Amino acid sequence: MRGFSALEAGLAFLPLTAGIFGASRVVPRLMSRYSPRQLLGAGAPLIVAGMVWLTQISADTAYVTGLLGPMLLFGLGVGLVFVPLNVLILSGVSARDSGAASGLLQTMQQVGGSLGLAILVTVSQSASEGAAPGPETLIEGATAAFAAGAAFAVATCLVIFFGMRRGPAATTAATAEA
Repeated sequence: MRGFSALEAGLAFLPLTAGIFGASRVVPRLMSRYSPRQLLGAGAPLIVAGMVWLTQISADTAYVTGLLGPMLLFGLGVGLVFVPLNVLILSGVSARDSGAASGLLQTMQQVGGSLGLAILVTVSQSASEGAAPGPETLIEGATAAFAAGAAFAVATCLVIFFGMRRGPAATTAATAEA
């Protein structure tokens, strides 16, 4: 739609990757100052904001004004969330079970990513079904998928803010269950 070559399209996604990489490199230092839950609480809303912003794209959206910002927000949010989430999940596991828990975590991330992608592609296809092929139809499907992704991200925020145990009791409870 923008007429990008394969190389230009790849470079256009570089800010997303740079946001993830940059934030994930800073997070270990931030974790000495902030709890994993606080970092999750900072990162997840950035993911929501990026996804909601992407629901506003159209066939006429310019890269710099309509795509660069949401990709940076989304990338920073993912970078802030990924490491603390892994720490929280694995912190209550006994040393004896840490290998199995880590393997299960990695498996669930792969399965979750695949399932999430399948759901979003289905949403996109359903939203553009029956319409004449063209950029507007593709954008209509993409914005529907971004809206569904934003809904998933909002659900994640609700879990972070209202569904997670707070403080040392969370680690103690998780250790006692193991």
